[in-house]
Amino acid sequence: MSCLGDDLQRIYNYADVFHCESMEKAADDFIKRDSIVDGSYGNIAGCKYAVPDYWDIGEVFARLTEDCYKDIIGGLKEVYNSWLAESILNFNSDLYY
Repeated sequence: MSCLGDDLQRIYNYADVFHCESMEKAADDFIKRDSIVDGSYGNIAGCKYAVPDYWDIGEVFARLTEDCYKDIIGGLKEVYNSWLAESILNFNSDLYY
């Protein structure tokens, strides 16, 4: 989350424009723009059940922040940097569902 820096606010402000691009292209543009390095994000490899797609996962985080925070960007940062994000992204648990 911290890799995006100020771009998090930009993504939020211009979501109506960015949605016209494919998710993969938009993500790739921000990865290049912010020099985000490849990492090991292996939460899917050990998954025993069907893995939700990024739209479904994004909806969970969006609903959580919109329902609980007036400051959406501050809320996103707090949620993504908390134990809750790790638990939501553990698709073997029932928290996501």
